[in-house]
Amino acid sequence: MTPDEAIAAVQRVFSGVPRPEEFIRGTCHCDECLEHDHTLAAHTPATITLKELGNPGWDPMCFANHDAFRYYMPTMIRLAFADEYYVDQLLFHLNCPGRVEAMTAPEAQAVQAALWALVENKGQAVPDNLNAQFIEQAIEKLEQHLAI
Repeated sequence: MTPDEAIAAVQRVFSGVPRPEEFIRGTCHCDECLEHDHTLAAHTPATITLKELGNPGWDPMCFANHDAFRYYMPTMIRLAFADEYYVDQLLFHLNCPGRVEAMTAPEAQAVQAALWALVENKGQAVPDNLNAQFIEQAIEKLEQHLAI
């Protein structure tokens, strides 16, 4: 599967995910939560970029609820193919408890196929960045979710 095919498949499967009314889970209304909520609410999957999501130390997806996570999944897959340094963040998010479990079976299948395409297309090009253990962990979580 090519990167374009993987991205298109994820976009197609997640296209029915509605825009959430709230983006942050359990917000405490502190400045950090409010800023992350504002960032996610100000964009769509087509308009949010690495500028908003690319800093591991200030990543609004860490605060996103499961609906927002699913809403922005096509973006995260697109960013992982576009920028090798975003791969680690994508894997971190997929390996967080509850993230994969919040997906439907077709969504999990599309993400799993995209991860395999990422390995096939980027694995050799970015061996220092593409952490095999975390990719295997994410794929295993997706497989376990699909087996339920």
